[in-house]
Amino acid sequence: MASWEKGRAQLIGQILGDRYEILRELAPNAGQQIYLALDRWRYEQVILKLFLFGRGMSKEEINLLERKATALKTLNHAALPTYLDSFAVDIETAKGFALVESYIEAKSLATWKAEGRIFNEADLQLLAQRLLEVLIYLHGQQPPLIHGNINPTTILLGDRSGHDLGAVYLIGFTIATVHPTAAHCTETNHYTAPEQRAGTPCPASDLYALGMSLIELTLNQPLEEPLYRAGHLQLPSYVTLSAEFTRWLEKMVAPALPERFESAVLAQEELRRLTDSSTVSPRPLAASSYCQIKETPGGLRIRIPAGGIAPELPPLLVIFLVYFLPIVCVVASFILTVLLSAVGVWMEFLAFLFAGGALFLMVFFLYPWGWEILTITREALQLETYLLGILLSRKVLPRRYLQTIEFHPGYRIDTPRSETDEDDEAIFPAQLILAGGNQRLVLTQRDLSRLTDLEQLAHFLGEYLGKKVNRFPERSQGSSRPHP
Repeated sequence: MASWEKGRAQLIGQILGDRYEILRELAPNAGQQIYLALDRWRYEQVILKLFLFGRGMSKEEINLLERKATALKTLNHAALPTYLDSFAVDIETAKGFALVESYIEAKSLATWKAEGRIFNEADLQLLAQRLLEVLIYLHGQQPPLIHGNINPTTILLGDRSGHDLGAVYLIGFTIATVHPTAAHCTETNHYTAPEQRAGTPCPASDLYALGMSLIELTLNQPLEEPLYRAGHLQLPSYVTLSAEFTRWLEKMVAPALPERFESAVLAQEELRRLTDSSTVSPRPLAASSYCQIKETPGGLRIRIPAGGIAPELPPLLVIFLVYFLPIVCVVASFILTVLLSAVGVWMEFLAFLFAGGALFLMVFFLYPWGWEILTITREALQLETYLLGILLSRKVLPRRYLQTIEFHPGYRIDTPRSETDEDDEAIFPAQLILAGGNQRLVLTQRDLSRLTDLEQLAHFLGEYLGKKVNRFPERSQGSSRPHP
């Protein structure tokens, strides 16, 4: 074991095939080592898979591997890596066969889940549709290519772009993929179909693995035990999937081949019928009167009005109060101050109060007519605050730094002043916080009667951004009263 570890470490920095410089090891696997390498001819990163063999590898075995690698190089699909090169390796620290493929810069589903990304039913259906397209392509080759290793670590997903789930890729092919045999199917896990464990994989085996991978994305813990019992798929009570989609998954992971979808084509047709009639709405907030949500070529734009009494007033009255009344009051107070200055000091004081009242009205009515705009692009989240069209502030949170979405309910506190006086009421506004590191974007709702709207927005953003929403409990202090 120590010699193997030493040999793997000695490969770092070496150049294989007179072209590929080994940069670092990515993941050890059964019978192979996976490395990130630099193609010194093209100066681009690639993935190099090294299949290790014992001593005495025959020329016939090398020829067989080369034929299988040639078959992989014929694959041409946007969701599959490009197989660039293959060659025999015979150096002091390693003897075997190398397969070189393009490097895809995307995270695996396993990584996304570990980082807290949430996949709703619409996401799962879209993910299934795209992966079934890949399986239809693979199984349509002559002879059919069976992946045989589908699981959350071999499915890559790019960053979400706008409303789109993100680019989907299927990796994890091995030389054995070209012609799986019992010898290459000894590894078993909860994604492995029963017939594949028995050494007789078929195209439906990939459907089983895909179904189990989708199911794991709905669970709070890793898939550690079979969920198909007594002839039915039994999901935990906290999993909220529609009955139709659950039945579709049940047919994907049926242990018995006759009860499973026969092909990826049939599975896709059934899923399309399901999605065409589905009422799943991943963005229920779009029709809300609280926020105006608009999809743009660059992402999503959410306009959030400020709370206050102004939205309840007729528009013409609001225009008069906001734009004309303060000006009229200020001008009138100036004229009164000049005309009445000879009458007495108290008249000047009255004019001063009149002007102060005008300013108070201006602030009172201008404040509710501000708004905030939250813009979400592939690169960043940006929060802008406006008052009558004037930009007051702009804060930016790079999307890669976003860690948590927090919702803090607002609350009221009654603080007694004395035994005879009425209580003073303090209102602590509700907050929606998008946080990453020491950066925070904060949306505030002072009108607690609209608390539900802000919470719906929090869950909408959590769904859209693939982050879990942390809802903090209502706080209390002294003699407090929860909001209605």
